[in-house]
Amino acid sequence: MVRVRWTATTSSVLAIVVAATFVGLIPANAADPDHGGVQSLYSDCKTEPSTSAQAVFCLGFVSGVGETMNFTGYFKQEHPDVGKFAICASPSHGAMVQAFINWAEKHPEEWAKSRIYGVMLALRETWPCKSD
Repeated sequence: MVRVRWTATTSSVLAIVVAATFVGLIPANAADPDHGGVQSLYSDCKTEPSTSAQAVFCLGFVSGVGETMNFTGYFKQEHPDVGKFAICASPSHGAMVQAFINWAEKHPEEWAKSRIYGVMLALRETWPCKSD
């Protein structure tokens, strides 16, 4: 078993890795035309039946972002610099999708932005950490 000694440098490296993971994926002012934005993901999430390819993609995408943000939440207390990329709850994948749908319906002005940006905002709004 490898043990990592957490230092200020380790904290900074973790923050950079987390930030690079998300920031590289978040063109906040425009959606990636090849991948769709908030509106496209919202449409996928609203697709019936829930077993369609679009609905399954929605579940996988939102769940992946949510699980990453939940994992990041475990580091938040010791490393507050990663907090903006964290949620401090363990919602079900279905709850994450519903939180995104609810957020997207309340924020149509954000529909042209990237889908990862929208999911992150929706989940942080729904499950903020206490110190946020």
